[in-house]
Amino acid sequence: MTPNKQSKSMLSRLMAMENITVVHNPKARTASFDVRHRVLTIPVIGNSMSDELYDMIVAHEVGHALHTPYTEEDEQNLRNNKPLTAALKVSEKYPEVAMGYLNAIEDARIDKLMKEKYSGLRRDYYMGYRELTDLDFFEVNGKDKNALPFIERINLHFKCGTAYTNFVQFNENEMKFVREIDAARTFDEVIDIAKRVFDYAAENEEQPVDGGGTKTQDTGVQDDGDGNEMGKSEGNGGHGGDYSHRGLKPNECMTQRNLDKNLQKRSDDDGTGYVYATVPSIDKSPIVDFKEVASYFDPYVKSSPVPFAQGEKDFAEFEVKSKVAVDVMVKQFLMKKAARDSQRSSTSRTGMIDPVRMVNYKFTDDIFLRIKNVKKGKSHGLLFFVDWSGSMSICFGDVLKQTMQMVMFCRRLNIPFEVYGFSSVMYDSTNNTYLSKADAKKNWKNDQSEVIGNAVHFHDFKLLNILSSRMSGNEYRNMMRNLFVMVNSYSGQRYSSNSTPIIYAVPPQMELGSTPLNECVIAAIDIHHSFKASNKLDIVHSIFLTDGESTGYGVSVSSECYRSHIVYKGKTYLNPRNGNSTDCFIEVFKDLTGSRAISFFIDGRKTGGMSMGVKGKYFGYDCTSESQKADKMFADEDFAIADKKFHSYDEAFIIRGNVEIDDTDLDDVLSTKKSNTGIKNAFIKAMENRTASRVMLNRFIDLISVE
Repeated sequence: MTPNKQSKSMLSRLMAMENITVVHNPKARTASFDVRHRVLTIPVIGNSMSDELYDMIVAHEVGHALHTPYTEEDEQNLRNNKPLTAALKVSEKYPEVAMGYLNAIEDARIDKLMKEKYSGLRRDYYMGYRELTDLDFFEVNGKDKNALPFIERINLHFKCGTAYTNFVQFNENEMKFVREIDAARTFDEVIDIAKRVFDYAAENEEQPVDGGGTKTQDTGVQDDGDGNEMGKSEGNGGHGGDYSHRGLKPNECMTQRNLDKNLQKRSDDDGTGYVYATVPSIDKSPIVDFKEVASYFDPYVKSSPVPFAQGEKDFAEFEVKSKVAVDVMVKQFLMKKAARDSQRSSTSRTGMIDPVRMVNYKFTDDIFLRIKNVKKGKSHGLLFFVDWSGSMSICFGDVLKQTMQMVMFCRRLNIPFEVYGFSSVMYDSTNNTYLSKADAKKNWKNDQSEVIGNAVHFHDFKLLNILSSRMSGNEYRNMMRNLFVMVNSYSGQRYSSNSTPIIYAVPPQMELGSTPLNECVIAAIDIHHSFKASNKLDIVHSIFLTDGESTGYGVSVSSECYRSHIVYKGKTYLNPRNGNSTDCFIEVFKDLTGSRAISFFIDGRKTGGMSMGVKGKYFGYDCTSESQKADKMFADEDFAIADKKFHSYDEAFIIRGNVEIDDTDLDDVLSTKKSNTGIKNAFIKAMENRTASRVMLNRFIDLISVE
């Protein structure tokens, strides 16, 4: 069976005792650990890799994470494209070859330390290296292994020798080095041994000469490849084993190269690989505070007072109309809260006599006063993120009205809330110009894109803080009025002032753009933490209202890679579904915040069932009985609850764009009807609307009231 990569990632972090980034990469040349960025890369071998081998590879690379140091000097050398300090200490002339010696000896040290730290790994090392040996990943089967260069035999002894005794042999001088390697505990000891092994190999083994010649051990004479002597060995002892004066270098560790090559050959390249992409983090806050948002409208209030007077009137009417719906929401929430309080309450007796109960002392000993204890409930807060895109203009008013009713609900119960519109429109108020992408404010930073696959290149965007529980009463009413003016504007409403038609122009900063949903979800992580801390909340619910997919860059999914991972702040997440990176971002958001994420997806169809794309996204493109039921529910009741198999939200509501939370006053409805038949039909219709609305309403209240 293919090892469970998620569980192996967790195993890696547990053994490393830190939240390292684990990347399962089918294109990786070999398993490796980047000590600089704390990234463990494991080649994907698919069904050909046993569980023991997988654990052994993971443990080996975690050993580097725990025991192989990385210094500031190494950092500087890498930035300047220079070799690592340890390699230069072994050989200044051939640091690349020296790295092979360092790696072989360091591998032996960390494997020993890992088996000492986690004794259960001994079997995995035995089985893992036995498997690699039997598969001839080192490419030594059929060869005289004892004739191989010293560094090769060291590598084979400490790897293959784990599973096979006497796999290679050493002479008496070589055994001294082997015993030193086996006893090494520190990286400084590894460097010292590697240098002496490097010098020993250069001194005692035939070496290639730059240009293709060979060194002759007994005479110290070099051959230039054409039979001509190139020089003698006078002064040889002054250079030690480096032989840099003659251009010699010792043998490279080819067994390790062969292992890397064969791991790569057997990687999972059957078209079902994985994409890794690093998600940037917020560099500059995209939030536009509600006071600044309000200032965008100020010039228009002065120059065109008529539309704002109409907006004030519209809001007042809407507020009255919404009272019953908000009352129902409040009632439902308080009922849930009372039920929770009852569950948390307990009654205990005191040591004081209850005068009322005392008269019953002959019949019962229950004559003491009682006290009711109710444990404190958890505090709630709500975050709303509203799609500020052009496609929303068709249902913009309806979406805002739904949001406004939920805001009224929060204000009635003093629940902290923030409402943000996520927008891609970047406008410079100072110069009154739209910013180009190159000039726009940069929200993001991505420090690890060169290490972990691709980088997710997010759009610059902003979050318009249109409503907040921090607002004063006047600020709240003025913003509600402004939003109604925007709704009227997008509906094409005309006004008259002194017989002159007026069409209200939306402030350019508030215009609708594209749908940076992915960017919004990631930015919401920091917003959540700040909101929860500043309001001292126990639970925060995050609600995303949108009518389409994100237009921000996500993780590209091609025909070669059907599953994608994203890496955010050192942690790797597997996309739970194919082709939709937003689901993966929602998983990140829920994991890092603990917030309940709720989606209100707006379907623009005014009548009938759901649009085909929406139905396929949230219920699957196969015509199942479940999708048919959902489509009928949407046609009859104007909303449906999405199948959880197809999204990562805690709940996803599909809502018809022109539907509000409807709970009109029955007295008002029935008073307009004169005949008995009219009253009966109106009553039935009103009750149907109430029932349909309350199903969604009850589900929503359940979500935001549960603890």
